[in-house]
Amino acid sequence: MNWGNYDLVVIDESHNFRNGGKISKDGDKENRYLKLLNKVIRKGVKTKVLMLSATPVNNRFVDLKNQIALAYEGESTVMDAKLNTSRSMEDIFKQAQTAFNTWSKWEPEDRTTSKFNRLRYRN
Repeated sequence: MNWGNYDLVVIDESHNFRNGGKISKDGDKENRYLKLLNKVIRKGVKTKVLMLSATPVNNRFVDLKNQIALAYEGESTVMDAKLNTSRSMEDIFKQAQTAFNTWSKWEPEDRTTSKFNRLRYRN
C-alpha cells in the first residue's frame, strides 16, 4: 500500500497502538505501532493520523505516552518543545506511574483523587 497517496489515515480502536517499540532504521521486527510510525507517519509525506478509541485500555502511563508520541513522530524532544514543559514527557509519565503505583497499594478509603494529587506533586 502506498500510504503517501492519503492525506488522512483514521485509526479506530487506537488504544491498540500503545506498546511502542524500538525504532529501527531497517524495519526489522516491526510491531503494528512501528509499522504505523515508520510506513505512514515518518515516510516524508505529511499524512495526518486521526486516532479514535471509545474504550481505551491503558495498563500503564507509558501506554498513553506512546499513543501521544505518534503525534510527534516518536520524537519525545519535539513533544517536549511543543508542550513547553519544564521536564521531559518521559520524566512526567515516569513520575505519574510511580505515584500511581504507590497510591494503588493504599487502603480503598485512602485512595482519593486529592491524596493522589498531593502524592504526585510531592515527588
